[in-house]
Amino acid sequence: MSQPDFIQLITQHRIVLVRCNPLDREWIVNTHLSDCQRWRLNVAIGDDSLSSPFPLLLDAIRNVSTSGGNFIFDNYLTFVATLAPWERQLIYEQFADLYSLCQHQYRIVLLQTDDSVLPLELARFVYEYAWKLPTITEITELFSQYHFEPSDRNLRLASGLAYQDLKLALQQSSESSEPEIYLETYRNARLSLMGVKYDPPPVFKEIAGLDELVAAIDKLKFRFSQRAIDIGLPYPKGWLLVGIPGTGKTYSARSIASALGYPMLSLEIDKIKVGGLTAMARVLEIARVCAPCIFYMDEIEKLFTRDDKPLLSLLLTWLQDKTFPVFVIGTLNRIEDLPVEATRAGRFDTVWEVDSPDAESRLNLFLLFLKRFDARFKDSIVFDKYEWQGILDETIEYVGAEIEQIVVDTVAKVKECDLNAEVTARDLLEEAMQFNCIFNRNSKQIVLMRNSIRELAKPSHSKKQSILAPRNIDPYSPPKVSSN
Repeated sequence: MSQPDFIQLITQHRIVLVRCNPLDREWIVNTHLSDCQRWRLNVAIGDDSLSSPFPLLLDAIRNVSTSGGNFIFDNYLTFVATLAPWERQLIYEQFADLYSLCQHQYRIVLLQTDDSVLPLELARFVYEYAWKLPTITEITELFSQYHFEPSDRNLRLASGLAYQDLKLALQQSSESSEPEIYLETYRNARLSLMGVKYDPPPVFKEIAGLDELVAAIDKLKFRFSQRAIDIGLPYPKGWLLVGIPGTGKTYSARSIASALGYPMLSLEIDKIKVGGLTAMARVLEIARVCAPCIFYMDEIEKLFTRDDKPLLSLLLTWLQDKTFPVFVIGTLNRIEDLPVEATRAGRFDTVWEVDSPDAESRLNLFLLFLKRFDARFKDSIVFDKYEWQGILDETIEYVGAEIEQIVVDTVAKVKECDLNAEVTARDLLEEAMQFNCIFNRNSKQIVLMRNSIRELAKPSHSKKQSILAPRNIDPYSPPKVSSN
């Protein structure tokens, strides 16, 4: 925000809560609030011991009401939160009395560098503002100061950092033999502290066994293209991927990022829940400035609990209002945990069922994983259809992660004694027979999960057969016994 805009903001509102990065605090004070009197608890205490900050917090407000003028209160809410309930209530009433003095000439800026919550008692008359991250113009100006090339890649590397944070990173990177790598490492470490894991656009990741999802990804490319923008189509909002564990939901999210060529920002939901609404608002702002990108939330159902309802409301409102190229992907295991409002039009565009693969899909998954280790499988199925039928019959209800593990274990066993040895159908079958899949261990629970999903989500594969005969099993039959 430019200085005239900020001055206008604090002119319109007598009490403003400004949330900022700790490194930006002194810069904001010196460049935008230099005419304000400053209150800091550690300065007010001095060398004296203090059992409670309450008297000093109260005196700070009374000083404003008697003398007037412009004031800065550093991390005032942090100390208010430590008070006894009756002390906090008295502070709130003092603020209310101060606000009612409409004729009095004063301004208060509550400068907050942590995630302390604005109490509801103050929210009625305190305007809350989060200091914006630097614009492309501001980043380019900093690059010029430190002789940093303002290429598209470098501008992306700088996205998500606060102004003084970026300035510090550029200062330190100028002393490095590889400044771009240093800047990227610094930025990723800082974002991780705020609950976001940043990954560059993944290398091409082929999806096997989810043909309907693959077709939808191809259409997604058009929706983010310049042609779609030119005819006025809005950017897609996002998808929800629902299914039992191990079916490839996270892998699919990375494949979408790879197909679009976008970096992937993964939300660390547990960190966000600790920070609350302030932390969530901060990472949504990071996603905006890092656009275009994929914003990925694994186990999004953690936001659907009763205590975290405000977090979900903030996310859904942001989804509905966003007009920039950030594609949101959330994954969850249980569709019953999904609130109805999350599937409303204008929020998540599609809810996909990512289920355990059928025979055709399992064949494609085996070939996908095998060709990583054996070039024979790149252009051929290698084994005859009867050998494959035996392997696929043995792996009914196996999920993608389990098929990958079978392939890896088989290759490791075959290559351990002879690096030139080739994997045979018998090797795969024997390994599959020894594997105890998640369905065998939790068949009834998985069937219940699947039945709850199918009426509410769109299938990600078409369940077609090719060279293979259809096979069915009874999910309530006793699990097979693994042979050794």
